[in-house]
Amino acid sequence: MTIDPDTFRSVLAQWPSGVSVVTTVAGDGWHGMTASSFSSVSMDPPLILVCLNRRIITHTLIEASGVFAVSVLAKDQTMVGRRFAGQEGVTDRFAGGAWQTRVTGAPVLTDAVGWLDCRVVHAYAGGDHTIFVGAVLGASTARIVAPLLFHSRAWGQLADVLPDEVSVADTGLLSALRNHTVSAGAAGTLATALRAAGVRVRVRDPLGCLTSTGDRSTATALVATADEVADAALSGAGVIELLAGDPATTKHILDEADRYDMTATCWVPDAFAPGSSTAVLDAVDLLASLGCAEIGLDEGAEAASPARSGSCCRTPPSGPGPCRCGSACATGTASAWSTR
Repeated sequence: MTIDPDTFRSVLAQWPSGVSVVTTVAGDGWHGMTASSFSSVSMDPPLILVCLNRRIITHTLIEASGVFAVSVLAKDQTMVGRRFAGQEGVTDRFAGGAWQTRVTGAPVLTDAVGWLDCRVVHAYAGGDHTIFVGAVLGASTARIVAPLLFHSRAWGQLADVLPDEVSVADTGLLSALRNHTVSAGAAGTLATALRAAGVRVRVRDPLGCLTSTGDRSTATALVATADEVADAALSGAGVIELLAGDPATTKHILDEADRYDMTATCWVPDAFAPGSSTAVLDAVDLLASLGCAEIGLDEGAEAASPARSGSCCRTPPSGPGPCRCGSACATGTASAWSTR
């Protein structure tokens, strides 16, 4: 029975796949093409395969050079995929990209989701294609970001991973009411209403406290020393907040919070200052390793934005538990990690 080619293509188009650029090197430079026929073969030894049409130039060059690389495209690299698919009409497909060589001389895209640098160890005939099996000599996951997808002849992407839970926290109410000389009774009534709605309210800081009622999980206290944790617990707070600082002091405060069965939120100050992303991520890593349940990024003098927040949240902390990068409202907060 002969299958109609159009039907065959239509069925195959229903299988969603990632998008990769397969590259190689020849005497006159680099060459590459967009491909989705890419798969892992073996973990030990590490092997992958690509299936290429025998009529295309990249096939001929890989056959001659014996090397190839695969760069897995990210969701924001549709134009790279189109360019290497021949849909952009450019003469130099590699122009403007972060292409570099590693082991074999075949170029890899250093800001892709990941790349693999390979030497051909087997080539099998597969109809009008050749199945090239490559031994992986170099590999890297360059960016933590959703991949680019191809389905039904269209480019697409996965939705960003949503957090398991989202909580709303206000960290500026107490100071704002104090600055506007609102009466203690009115301030307490407002705080109680917010807590009843599920909003977490800072009811205590070094300058004073706010009398309100509600579940202890909705009341937070900003502390600077371990001695203040007991006072916070006695005042009805179920959450303590502290600014990241000396690791020994931070650990002491976290241990005290654990003793009183309190959740701890650690704030990284000035998290969105220009050029601070590496230091911020290092601080997040450290706080997670110390056992901080929640980590917040404080705006400081530099206002947060989706772009700035994204630059800080691109790499998750390596501390205990799954990282869930979620949004937090409130004065002074742009993003928060939960390591619980």
